[in-house]
Amino acid sequence: MKKIIPFIAVIVIVGIVGACFAGCVDKYEGPISEGLPSGVLSDVNLAPSAEVQASITESITDIINDSSLADNEKVRLIMDAVEENETKVLRYTYFKYTKGQTTLSEENDFMMIYQRIKKQDRDIKDDIILKFPINLGTSSTFFNFYATTAAGSKGIYADGKLWRLKVSLSDLVYDGEDTGLLSVKDGAWKKGSDFGDKNETSAQTQNREESKKTALNFSCENIISADGVSITHNEKGYYEITFKADIAVANADSTTIARLEQDNGASNMSFNKLEVKILIWDCGLVKEMYYEESWNGDIVGMTGTANASTYIEYSYTEKDCNHTETQAIINSLK
Repeated sequence: MKKIIPFIAVIVIVGIVGACFAGCVDKYEGPISEGLPSGVLSDVNLAPSAEVQASITESITDIINDSSLADNEKVRLIMDAVEENETKVLRYTYFKYTKGQTTLSEENDFMMIYQRIKKQDRDIKDDIILKFPINLGTSSTFFNFYATTAAGSKGIYADGKLWRLKVSLSDLVYDGEDTGLLSVKDGAWKKGSDFGDKNETSAQTQNREESKKTALNFSCENIISADGVSITHNEKGYYEITFKADIAVANADSTTIARLEQDNGASNMSFNKLEVKILIWDCGLVKEMYYEESWNGDIVGMTGTANASTYIEYSYTEKDCNHTETQAIINSLK
């Protein structure tokens, strides 16, 4: 399953065609929450248990202690290792929140709030993606073009099958005045495509494509800039690492640009900026991550620029990876 990464508008031609039939979408013109949410997961500050640590394979301590490596090379290898560990880990819950703005012209300037909560273990994967558009001066016609790509989906991988659910944009609630979070109205989830029709297990979805943290190809040497790298250890049991992409190397790497274009539904793309802070538990599993990025590209025939901030946090406890609500939804719709 493709991981949708940044920011703003995953705008595709299908969305434009759909807009012709969807009618007008009400614009949200209320308050927009500052900053990024926190406190969604209860146990983000608890280190992974011994059982969870035993399920992964890659050590970051060996990389950090290797005096023959430059710091930017260490970061590249660390990021590759933590992505690999995510494909092996016994369970995790992941909260991702992106707020970004795209400007395609003076009349077409808009924002997208993107939220994802994924609970993954050996038996069930519960994956909710919500996208909420905000008008910041965009024309009514164009707003309807990209608003049709918004709303929400829920993929549940259980009992050897994929159960796809969906909600419409009118079913989403944005708390722009307080938390900044998106939620779904009670009873709004409906059967979507692939509801029990596709054979796919939770384990099959736990792969390198899903573990990507950014579009960067960490197999590409020197893709991390030698400037601005910091690796420090926190006494609470995790490393704090800051780095930025070497923009020239990233833009010359075909794999990175292909990922960037796929993740954003755009073409002729290039990075302007990617700056990252990531907290990684000593065992090699991500605790938290924050990054800011900017790119240029062509969206539905228009050249534009996007800027976004993304916050990610992880928990590895059974409490945060509880599937009671998910199982109830499956049972009610079967």
